[in-house]
Amino acid sequence: MIRGYPARASLAPGERLVLHIATDAPRFRVRFLRWGDGFRLMHESLWLPGKDAPEGSADLDWQWPDYAFDIPASWHSGVYVAHLQEPQATALALGIDRAAALFVVRGPGRNPLLYKLPLATYHAYNCSGGACFYLDPPR
Repeated sequence: MIRGYPARASLAPGERLVLHIATDAPRFRVRFLRWGDGFRLMHESLWLPGKDAPEGSADLDWQWPDYAFDIPASWHSGVYVAHLQEPQATALALGIDRAAALFVVRGPGRNPLLYKLPLATYHAYNCSGGACFYLDPPR
């Protein structure tokens, strides 16, 4: 099983995305997809060595192994998904419901349009580790 979360959920083009990833597989890769009128593959990493780590409580950073990826300066602002794939993974489905880390690439801030993505809500409903702020709040 592979799981992951971003150290920061919002980045500017040219910054470094750090993903904390835990897997019991010997290797994995990350497919970076941009969401528009569907998923568009932006980049696929090489195979990386997998490391497993325990899950923690919902209110703490689990300090899983970190993997850094440079976000190209050419990437446009928008919603992105880092799809985590183990060697036996099947093809990408439209509804990514597991092994995915959501993040946003910000724009230069010159346009009058703002699109707010509720990342805190998205992560609050995440039940990884058997914990969820709504189903099983931290004590």
